[in-house]
Amino acid sequence: MDYTSGVYGTGNNSYSKSRTNTEQAKEAKKSGQAIDAVYADPKEKQVSVDNFLQLMIAQLKNQDFTNPVDDTQYVTQLAQFATMQQMQELAYHSKSNFMMSLVGKDVTVAKLSYGGKVDKVIAPVEKISFVGNEFKIFVKGKEYNIDQLMEIHGTPTEESSKPQVDPSKYTILPKNKTDKSVELEWPVPTQDELIASKLKYTVYYSTGSAFDTVEEVKSGIRFGESERSGLTKEIITDLEPDTTYFINVIVKDGNGQETVYQKATVATKKKGE
Repeated sequence: MDYTSGVYGTGNNSYSKSRTNTEQAKEAKKSGQAIDAVYADPKEKQVSVDNFLQLMIAQLKNQDFTNPVDDTQYVTQLAQFATMQQMQELAYHSKSNFMMSLVGKDVTVAKLSYGGKVDKVIAPVEKISFVGNEFKIFVKGKEYNIDQLMEIHGTPTEESSKPQVDPSKYTILPKNKTDKSVELEWPVPTQDELIASKLKYTVYYSTGSAFDTVEEVKSGIRFGESERSGLTKEIITDLEPDTTYFINVIVKDGNGQETVYQKATVATKKKGE
């Protein structure tokens, strides 16, 4: 027995004196330091089912057959591990299904920029990715974490056949006019930012008074391009002097439903006025 080298025993049964683990742990405790010499990665501290099975097999292989191991606890713990694993898989699949269901839905996402300003975006989810064990959503080409999701607006279903706005409650207001032109203005027919962002406007005019439905308005003369976003004013030109015109605007919502305002009746000035 060699006391100086810290090795006990002879032949194949010799073993090293285990001072380092015990004494270093005590010293670390006294100094307030935490030493983890086994697990470099915190994730490795979690015992998996594979780890548990390896421990169980090792104990069974090295048991004393005159006093066999009671396998009741192992069976119970193995059942608990299996149940926990199934619950984790169920939770993952539930979250996956929820995330995938967001694709195509209108959502509100926000990021806190430098200076404390909140950058909010309202748009459909383009795609979902799973990167670094974490779900990411993409809105207008930008990546957002799930905790940056503020609101889910959903997708139209049975409500798709109903118009989202009713501009017939609002009147188109003439502002200025000449002998050949008329300037008009109208309000946005909703206070919902998401719905308003999808509205498209098309301006029509006619000399016929029947100008109160979508079909009647479409039979008139279109001015400018059709289905323009954010349009709330227009100057109609190339009109005839001293002529009464009926003007209306078709509003197309995000569901594709079309409605009209209350028509405006405007008479151009006489030539030369």
